[in-house]
Amino acid sequence: MKETGILKEHVDQDIREYYCFSENVERIDEKLHITFDSISMIEFNKFRIESYNDISSIIELIDSIRSYQISLTLNADSLHQISDRKKIEEGRWYKLTASLGEESTSLQASLTEHSSENSESNSISIRNISFLNKNNSEAKKLSTVFSLSHFATPPREGFTIIEEITNHIVHLDDGELRFPRHFRPFRSFRSLVAHDVGQGSCNSLRDRNITQVYFDVGGGAGRNTDTYPRGTEYIFDNHHEDAVVILSHWDKDHWVSAERHPHLCDLTWIVPDQALGVSHTRLARRIGLNGKLFVWTSHRQTQAIETQYLSLYKLPTHRNRNYSGIVAIYKPHGRRDNSVLIPGDSPYGKVDALANHEVIATIVPHHGGTFYGDNPPNAPQSHKVVYSYGRANREGHPTFTTTDKHHRFGWLNRRDTIYGCVLVHPINLCRRNLLIYLLHYRHRIQI
Repeated sequence: MKETGILKEHVDQDIREYYCFSENVERIDEKLHITFDSISMIEFNKFRIESYNDISSIIELIDSIRSYQISLTLNADSLHQISDRKKIEEGRWYKLTASLGEESTSLQASLTEHSSENSESNSISIRNISFLNKNNSEAKKLSTVFSLSHFATPPREGFTIIEEITNHIVHLDDGELRFPRHFRPFRSFRSLVAHDVGQGSCNSLRDRNITQVYFDVGGGAGRNTDTYPRGTEYIFDNHHEDAVVILSHWDKDHWVSAERHPHLCDLTWIVPDQALGVSHTRLARRIGLNGKLFVWTSHRQTQAIETQYLSLYKLPTHRNRNYSGIVAIYKPHGRRDNSVLIPGDSPYGKVDALANHEVIATIVPHHGGTFYGDNPPNAPQSHKVVYSYGRANREGHPTFTTTDKHHRFGWLNRRDTIYGCVLVHPINLCRRNLLIYLLHYRHRIQI
């Protein structure tokens, strides 16, 4: 087999060992699709870190170590043949043993180096996947090195992290919506737009086509990279210089646009405290360099930040990222009976605060993926439901189960981002306001 640059470190060895962070695990019918964020065990262990407070050595490792994406598909009932676990969980560290090339008796996977000029995938044969228990010394070292704590911006003296986050979102001044003092004041958010970024999620709160807040800056990633559309510059270049990014959770399809548009790392980020892999930590490092990475720490109960126009909910600690992220509810008129739900990948049932809101528009959780036993709220007469996903994505999103369930709960006024960006709110525009809006928003948009 032709040797490529990605494999130079292994030219004299047949067996390869990797530390792998499970980035995505998706079951579709009887097939299990797994994506790992991986590093070479040999290369990682070459770094000598004297202390976990030795930040300079940790940063050197993060900046210089090569990382790989390992993707594999297998029958769900055959996992036990290569793993010591009955299932692979997202957000966990594993040790993977493989050999170069294809072997008829082994499970095949693809290996691609991140940030490499040679993006060609190489075939490897998986021999074993073993779980690293959190009390394992290797797991402790990995979790300590690849951690948000090294780069989080601390709150100012006398402020809690929630107070600091609130200050960077919005606050009230004489009953009108205002931004912090370093923002230009705006009377209100004019619109909420769901953007076409392929199999991922990106939403923006805008005023006269200028973004003030992004809810996720994701897009097609991993085995759905080819769903990422061309020409997304207008989404990410047209924002206020002090715009804020609110990250729902650390799945790559919710932040990958920050790799494609690195200037987004210069903005203020509000992120949940969750386990990170290699590529996630590199992003946190880039944001943290500017002192604008505010980490909302996890607790056993849901935490809330309430302003007149925006409610943010940090879900409780959970092993599943989808269940422990940040959910946003936008209140265009400052009332809970006129709310727009931006849930990220969180199921409706995890958002207890929905009981206190009448939702008139929702972006369907998890790109329309199935959450069994989870039901949307009942749709009012005037409403809008938005599905954010990529054309011909490998996950089969949105699923019939999810679209049918929303239909049965009255969510009939549907928009899909594969046909272009969607004006989520306002739901209805009079002719005059429609013309004004289209003058400001010069790109294709579904009303």
